[in-house]
Amino acid sequence: MLRRIKAEQLQVGMFVARLGGSWINHPFWRARFLLNSEDQVNQIRSAGVQEVWIDILKGRNLPAPEAPPPEIALPEPAVPASTLEAEFARARELLQSGKSVIGSMFADVRMGRALEVNGALLLVDSASKSLSRHSQALIALARLKARDDYSYLHSFAVCALMIALGRTLELPEEEVRELGLAGLIHDIGKLTLPEAVLHKAASRTPAEDEAIRRHPSAGYRILNEARLYSNIALDVCVHHHERVDGRGYPFGLVGRELSVHAKIAAICDTYDSLTSSRPGHQEWSPARAMEYMAVRVDTLFDRRVFKAFTRTVGIYPLGTVLRLRSNRLAVVCAQNAADPLRPRVMAFYSVTESAALAPEVIDLHESDDSVVAFENAADWGYTDEKLMAMYAPQA
Repeated sequence: MLRRIKAEQLQVGMFVARLGGSWINHPFWRARFLLNSEDQVNQIRSAGVQEVWIDILKGRNLPAPEAPPPEIALPEPAVPASTLEAEFARARELLQSGKSVIGSMFADVRMGRALEVNGALLLVDSASKSLSRHSQALIALARLKARDDYSYLHSFAVCALMIALGRTLELPEEEVRELGLAGLIHDIGKLTLPEAVLHKAASRTPAEDEAIRRHPSAGYRILNEARLYSNIALDVCVHHHERVDGRGYPFGLVGRELSVHAKIAAICDTYDSLTSSRPGHQEWSPARAMEYMAVRVDTLFDRRVFKAFTRTVGIYPLGTVLRLRSNRLAVVCAQNAADPLRPRVMAFYSVTESAALAPEVIDLHESDDSVVAFENAADWGYTDEKLMAMYAPQA
């Protein structure tokens, strides 16, 4: 897998696949070789080579940049907490502006123009602030996307999930910011595919499946050619479909060969894909998606990262419909960090009487009632939007 770097970034142990510039200007024009000494590195630089393509599968990769020490240890200003209702209102505006930013960025790539990530980074920062004010609102709202918006808002939803999960794992804040950017552009390789293949609801042909499986590598090339010097974004782009047992693609890497960032992306991308309505797939409830993923820990997903993910979104994520022992249906409206199996819910329907109830908030941690099973809201005549209007009436 090739990566373009600046000549001054060359290090001993890297595998040189190609040198930038005219071959006549340097003595390595036919060579593909491993850098074994500083003399080789200096010879390339002194020949006036500006750019080098290295093969990160055959040699050393460019190490992640270290965060510079702070000049003055001043604390970051705290982001004021927000109620769920207030943050839903902000999140709606953020999703609309996010759709516009991502749409423009993707359009530029389709037209062959240079990838511009400044707007994307501002979007990452806005998502980060939203999650600081309320940890669940943006994630819950981003899940409720129309099929026509899937390509854009899937990227934004994965961005938000990766930021939140990175914080749960206590990664450095600058690293979390890069994770957010990686989430926004992880699927950029799909822009090289025909729209008919991407939006095909029926079964794809083997050739179409193979084209889909090439999108991580295509995305890596786009980011590399755009000179995006972010190890995390490049890593996530090419490896977010790898799985810890080696059954993923494009390289079939196993867990020990995958970075924590790739493992984070695999989980966040899968969760949002399962819980979203998209061509060929009817959205699953958040609880069903979590159950599906939980039984695939250690085969598809990394155990440590998935445990952190359950702490991030909850075993029963916001908006999940539960059947209680009292034979009522209730929607999860808040998590309980001390007791994740007993969240705060709003009861809204009597199964016994087949009738709606006056909404009642119940903290299951302090109640004799308990969860029997999770349900599909549509089976009972409710939409996620209708339920959201109950537990966040100002949204």
